[in-house]
Amino acid sequence: MSNMVDDAVLEKIRAGDAAAFKLLVYTYQNKIFNLVHKLISRREDAEEVTQDIFIKIYKSIHTFRKEAQLSTWIYRIAYNAALNHLKKSKKQVHTTDMNGVLKEASSEITHTDNTFETQAMQMLYQAIMQLPTQEKTIILLYYYEDCTIKELGKILGLSTANIKVKLHRIRKKLKKVKHKQAFYEPIK
Repeated sequence: MSNMVDDAVLEKIRAGDAAAFKLLVYTYQNKIFNLVHKLISRREDAEEVTQDIFIKIYKSIHTFRKEAQLSTWIYRIAYNAALNHLKKSKKQVHTTDMNGVLKEASSEITHTDNTFETQAMQMLYQAIMQLPTQEKTIILLYYYEDCTIKELGKILGLSTANIKVKLHRIRKKLKKVKHKQAFYEPIK
């Protein structure tokens, strides 16, 4: 949604328009669920947390002060809810369940008969999923949800300079995986 649409929908929700809230849920539910599911190990838990996020949004929409975009505020709530769930359950961050994400990743890359490229994508995905929660969130929101550095800062409560440094360090970590993978590349 654009800022103007966000503002119009926001005002309708605040006025009690259920259809406007339904539109907000429809617009953000898949993005929020995908983020939460990549941070939380079990699908059922991710579904429950996502539902709780939208309940929290509905109950606290009147507190949104428009200091950031509505999407930034929603992602901030989602990120905090996922972190709280992880703290409460003390479960490990999601590192398995590759099938769904690999299907998603394979649709994003050019389809080729090159199995090596698919293996490289798998290795990259595995490396991303093994990152600490905050680093994983930064990569997922920046590259897959197209959040800006400024938005990431607001979502995570960090300065834009800190986000830039973290992105640089994460990329370096992921390049190490790429270099390890390149070592095993068959000679052509």
